[in-house]
Amino acid sequence: MQAIRSHLTHIATMFSNGEFSIPMFVHDQVPPGVPVMKEKHAEISYTFEELPTGGSVLIKTTNPDALKGVQEFLRFQIEDHHTGDTTEIGSL
Repeated sequence: MQAIRSHLTHIATMFSNGEFSIPMFVHDQVPPGVPVMKEKHAEISYTFEELPTGGSVLIKTTNPDALKGVQEFLRFQIEDHHTGDTTEIGSL
């Protein structure tokens, strides 16, 4: 569990700095949404949250273009990693 927490903390820090080399390395391609997330990284916040089962990265933005990029990236992650999570976007 500590390895998951460590990884997610690292991801939150890297993404906050506009560094997206890990997903490009893991997937052997530039995942959809990454170019926009790099361009808009100052308008997106990434915060690690510890959970009893590991952790998560909370991603927030008020920029519509950045939001679209994040959504594209997350859909790709869900599909590529076969997580079983929905790729449908609901309203809050």
